[in-house]
Amino acid sequence: SCIRYLISSSGLLKPLPRMASQVLKRNLDRLARVLDPVPVATQLYSDSLITQEVWDEARELGPAYTRNLKVLDALGKAVLINERAFDRFLEHLRGEQTYLPYVMELEAQLAQAREKAGVKPKTADVPGARRRDDAVDDTTLMSIARDVGPKWEEMGVVLGADIRALRNEVPSDGTKGEHMKAFYMLQLCRHRDAEAFTYDKIAAALEDVGLKSCARKHCFTIR
Repeated sequence: SCIRYLISSSGLLKPLPRMASQVLKRNLDRLARVLDPVPVATQLYSDSLITQEVWDEARELGPAYTRNLKVLDALGKAVLINERAFDRFLEHLRGEQTYLPYVMELEAQLAQAREKAGVKPKTADVPGARRRDDAVDDTTLMSIARDVGPKWEEMGVVLGADIRALRNEVPSDGTKGEHMKAFYMLQLCRHRDAEAFTYDKIAAALEDVGLKSCARKHCFTIR
């Protein structure tokens, strides 16, 4: 298909759409087994991310798994030509509490892929820096989480999170490192109050748990 590849001016597939597409493909089977195809397809169609034909197929009778595969396949193509497509998909899923663990896992995988590829936000640890006022993205959260590590519970309390609830929601099966637990904690805090989850709040929490250098490293930019 001609939309299978997104060509930039340099002739290369743009990194973010490619990584998002790979994350979606890697989780295709899992998502197809849990999503409710009709509302998901309706939201995607309203954002012009899938065609009416795919939307109609999602509303037909038949196994939900099969209908989801068609919707997700169409979404995968949209992701390659629209950098916001994957974000919009995750925004829709965040509206359902049942899907939150899947959203967190997808965001974690994308953040790791971006970090590995060197796609990082601009930060500075130099005199004369100012507090960041841009949106708190997953790549930054992953970088912060690596520095927070075993202090994730302490920082969660400082951020006003219910630590008992956090212990239930953050994976603790031994398969995740401390930095991943910190990442999930930060995601949960952001999901619960995205508007208030600013770099000011994050920096204050980092300083409260003795990570002042981490706050300066991740929460400031060059003037």
